[in-house]
Amino acid sequence: MFPIRRCNSFLSRIFLVLILLSTSIFLINGFTKYLHKTNSHQFVPVRDKLLKSYEIQHEHNYKKTHSVSRRELLNENTEPIIRTSTLERRDVLQEKNSSTLELIKIANRPVSIYVHFDLKGAAPKVSYFEELFPLLHKWGANGICMEYEDMFPFDGIVSNIRHKQAYTKNDIERINKLAKDNHLDVMPLLQTYGHLEFLLKLKEFSELRENPKYPQVITPCINKTYSILFAMIDQYLNLHPNMRLFHIGHDEVYYFLTNSACQEFQRLTGIQTQYDLFAYHLNIITNYIREKNSNISFFVWHDVLQNLNSITLQKYKLLDTINPVLWSYREDVHVEGFVIGPQSNVFGQFKSLWGASAFKGATDEVATISDVKHYYES
Repeated sequence: MFPIRRCNSFLSRIFLVLILLSTSIFLINGFTKYLHKTNSHQFVPVRDKLLKSYEIQHEHNYKKTHSVSRRELLNENTEPIIRTSTLERRDVLQEKNSSTLELIKIANRPVSIYVHFDLKGAAPKVSYFEELFPLLHKWGANGICMEYEDMFPFDGIVSNIRHKQAYTKNDIERINKLAKDNHLDVMPLLQTYGHLEFLLKLKEFSELRENPKYPQVITPCINKTYSILFAMIDQYLNLHPNMRLFHIGHDEVYYFLTNSACQEFQRLTGIQTQYDLFAYHLNIITNYIREKNSNISFFVWHDVLQNLNSITLQKYKLLDTINPVLWSYREDVHVEGFVIGPQSNVFGQFKSLWGASAFKGATDEVATISDVKHYYES
C-alpha cells in the first residue's frame, strides 16, 4: 500500500508543477506581447491624471497653511516700492545697451543689493567669481555677503576647524580684489552665536556647546568661548582690512542657559532671561570689533533679535549699533508674526532695516527638487 500511495503522491506533485509552469509561461508570453505593443504615449493620460491629483492636493495644502489674512505693514516699516519685472529690466538693458540696471528705489531712495554666498558644502573656485562678479555688477548688485564657515583659512588655535579644501589667504585676497575691481563691497558673514556647527562639532570645542547634545549654539557662560570667537574675528578683520560692513549672524539661537557653567555665570552677572543673555553676548561681540575698527557697521539676523524689548535694546545700546536683517523662506511677509504687530514696533526703532530672501533648499520634508516659483516669490 505504501509504495502505491507514495507513487500517487509523487505523480500529483509533478502534475501540479506542470500546471504552474504552463500557467507562468502563458502569463509571461502574454505580458511580452503586451510590452511589444506598448509605447510611452499610452501612459500619458495616467501620468497627467496623477500629476493633476498631486497639484490639487498640493494647492489645497498650500492654501491650508497660508490661510492667515494679509494685512498692510505699519508705516514705520514700509515705503512704496518701485517694482519692475525681470523681463522689463532685461528689455531696458538690451535697448540701452547699458552696463548696469536701473536702481531699485524705496521712497525715491536707492536700495543697496548684496548677493549672499553661503560657501559651506560646495564652495566654487576663485575662477568662478572672476566670471560671476562682472555679471553681478552688471545686474545692479552693490556688494557681496561672503559666509565662509569652514572654508575660511583659519589658523592658530582655530586651525582645526578649517576644511581640507578651504580657500587660502591668497584666495581671500583675490576674491576681495575681484570684488573691488567690479565695484562690489564685501560684507563678510561670521556666525558668532548660533549655527556654529562647523566649530562645535569638533571634540576639542564640544565643551563650549550651550546644549551638550547639539553642536549649534555656543555658550556665553564660559570665558573660553570669547577666546575662540575673538580669534576667528581677528582673522576675518586681518584678511578684510577695508571692511565697512560685518554680518555677525545671531540667528536661530535655540538654547539658552543650559550649559553647566551657566548657573555660576548667572550668579556673577545677574542675567536671568534668555533675551538678556542674547543682548549681553551681542554687545560683547560688537564692542570687541568696535575696538579694532570703529567704522564698521554691524548686521544681525532678525528672528531672535525681534524678541528684545525697548528696555533691553537701550540698556545694551543696540539701537545705534546694529542693523537688523529680516529674513524669511515665505513668499509673503505681510502676515502677523513677521513684521506686523509687536515686531514692527521693535524694528521701527532702528536707524535702518535690511531684508533677505532665500533661494535654496527644499520646501518640505519629502521634496526631491526645489520649488523655483516659491523661491522666486521669496
